[in-house]
Amino acid sequence: MSEHNYIFAKVIGEGSFSTVYLAKDVNSNKQYAIKVCEKAFIFREKKQEYIKREKTALLRLSNTTGIVKLVCTFQSSKYLFFVLSFAKNGEILHYIDLMNIDCSRFYAAELLKAIEGMHKKNIIHRDLKPQNLFLDSNMHLLIGDLGSSKILQDEDIHHNHLSHSINEDDDGQNNNPKEKRKERRESFVGTALYVSPEILKGKKSLFSTDLFSYACILYEFICKKPTFGSNGENEYMVFQKIQNMDYHFPDNMNHQAKDLIAKLLIVDPEKRLGATDGKDQLYKSIRNHEFFESIDFDNIFSQTSPLLLLSEIKKDNFHISDDIETGLGESQMNRILQLDLASNSSSNQDSLKKLLEDQKTNLHWSEFVEENEYIIKHGFINKRKGLFSRRRMLLLTSTPRLIYIDAHANVKKGEIPFDSSLTCERRNFKIFFVHTPNRIYYLEDPEGGALHWCDTIEEVRDKYFKLKE
Repeated sequence: MSEHNYIFAKVIGEGSFSTVYLAKDVNSNKQYAIKVCEKAFIFREKKQEYIKREKTALLRLSNTTGIVKLVCTFQSSKYLFFVLSFAKNGEILHYIDLMNIDCSRFYAAELLKAIEGMHKKNIIHRDLKPQNLFLDSNMHLLIGDLGSSKILQDEDIHHNHLSHSINEDDDGQNNNPKEKRKERRESFVGTALYVSPEILKGKKSLFSTDLFSYACILYEFICKKPTFGSNGENEYMVFQKIQNMDYHFPDNMNHQAKDLIAKLLIVDPEKRLGATDGKDQLYKSIRNHEFFESIDFDNIFSQTSPLLLLSEIKKDNFHISDDIETGLGESQMNRILQLDLASNSSSNQDSLKKLLEDQKTNLHWSEFVEENEYIIKHGFINKRKGLFSRRRMLLLTSTPRLIYIDAHANVKKGEIPFDSSLTCERRNFKIFFVHTPNRIYYLEDPEGGALHWCDTIEEVRDKYFKLKE
């Protein structure tokens, strides 16, 4: 198995040290999500344990319903590849605003079943949040991103007591009695809005740690906003709210959901509903709560998702052409990057070929770029040099390039050198500078779009050179 068994179509997700692509198996024509991790970065940032942990967790959960499936792994000289089941409908976060109380109940039930499956296999996720919950082609829930998970051995579980403390730093490998007696603090894992009080205090992860995050997600399903503030607040303020249990229920909130969430958002992890359930009756106390009275947990994943009945759901009909070259080399990277940058501009087309055809037909300036080069932004600017100023058409392209043209004579006058060191500086609404190693370009947008020029140029720079690293 190698990267040349797959056609890599487009970027569908990005992490701190990985990029996830939609890809097609050339033999079976099946679509997958392939997580690609750069080896050099993994070793430089000492992320080997993270990669190993995610692979081990996914393999252990291979037969668990409600979890993204690991199909296979392989590597090249430069990359590690995780071939995963493709959640065609993306993150559940994009659908929360459409969810009514019955829909929220349905997905809360599916999420609970998936958490049960993880915990029965002695895995604590530790980073449950809407961004890590995905929907498959039938709109059923899948938990993904297990890189922050805690994988326990059977001997770590004390009499199947689900709230038993597990030392995060031990992992059964440290045999130094002196070191074991030391008070050690757990390294922070999780996301600010969903992290439990015990993790914030540097204590150990518990199975009920995931139940706290679960309650935060259920609150967000129903209330359409985070439990402890918003994404605009800084982490310190959010942490203070979590430690003080500073949250509020809307006046019109479903009283059954309110009661369930209140019994899970408890500072003491051993007092959370379900925390002391035995493995043979795992989370029966939660399933028996009146909020889930209408739910058939045994068959929840075979039922029709309420979201499928909504006309607002947009179907992803992205087509992967068989003519695209396989693998993830230089030319494929450039093609994917151009599609990513082009689709993130102002167009809603999902085909780079169509975008380029439209550009050639409708944009006069396309004659100044290469055949497969997409113009992301263009506009007239005044290019100043010394005491003189010249009116030029400026093109920002996906390769990336900054080309300036004498529109009157219809000739290319030059290019601003574009590499990873290029930066922009806005002076006011009209004037901005482009800094390169050997020169500073003084530019003026008569329409007052200096900020937009700077933001777009730097966004293209960051995307292009991150993908090329």
